[in-house]
Amino acid sequence: MWVLPTRANLTLRQIGLLLFLACVGLTSGYAFRREAFSLFGLKLLAVLLVGALLSYALMVLVARLLGQSRPRTMGLLAGYVGNPAITAYANSRVSDGRVNTGYATLFALAIIVKIICIQLIVGL
Repeated sequence: MWVLPTRANLTLRQIGLLLFLACVGLTSGYAFRREAFSLFGLKLLAVLLVGALLSYALMVLVARLLGQSRPRTMGLLAGYVGNPAITAYANSRVSDGRVNTGYATLFALAIIVKIICIQLIVGL
């Protein structure tokens, strides 16, 4: 029986992810650059940026009105985005279990809402 140390396991995972993203970037870089810097791409970026900022601000406002703590609000924002790296950053800044609780509370709901929204967009 062979056991891989945790640090080595995490390092191999990161290398695998790095290689995958490098291959994706190399194969689609030209097409992405052509579309991203077109007029449509810049308009799309502006709409996405405004939408993200408004939704984040609304979420923080609602969390404050409901009396949620700052650590839980950080976790809620990380769960809304669905990015565990934000949770890791929040945990490095604050050693409080409410960050993870907020993340776990909203992550599953956000994934379900995103799946439903994609189905609605594709169906239209």
